[in-house]
Amino acid sequence: MARAPAVRAPERPFYLFVMDHRDHLRELALPALDIGTGHGARHTALLQDLGIQTISLDISHKVAANYHGDIRDMQAEPESFSLIFDIKAMCFLADPPIDKIHSWLCPGGFFYCMTPTHKHKEEGAYDVSQGLPVQLYSKEEVRELLHKFADVNIREHSEPIGRTQWLSTWCIEARK
Repeated sequence: MARAPAVRAPERPFYLFVMDHRDHLRELALPALDIGTGHGARHTALLQDLGIQTISLDISHKVAANYHGDIRDMQAEPESFSLIFDIKAMCFLADPPIDKIHSWLCPGGFFYCMTPTHKHKEEGAYDVSQGLPVQLYSKEEVRELLHKFADVNIREHSEPIGRTQWLSTWCIEARK
């Protein structure tokens, strides 16, 4: 008998963020947008299980998503989302559309992002690029990118990858 593929759990920092803010997100009564939903849509599923409507976007047509395409080409009405989140997807864009994301968020809405840190330029770091160009930001560069947001919280999350490498990620919460 064939086994069903294992479904990965959501990234722990994102899970904790959602649990902390779920009531606020429900009160805003607007959908969330998952940028780069990926295979399994595990982060979208978490929000939907909590009763938060979520729209998924992925550039790959091999992924089950509401919309297929590049976030930079997507159109949405201003203030139409309570949460826009990106889990290690927009780091592959040379010019992330932060102004567009800011305009799409309602007042009090959040942009949540997990992106590899600049430390991946150091020897021994996990190759996050998968052969693609990747943007690696310092904490100061992240703050500059998100200067329009009223409140920005940036913390580092590190996890081992194998026995000799590590993955260092910025966990970013930006509130409009």
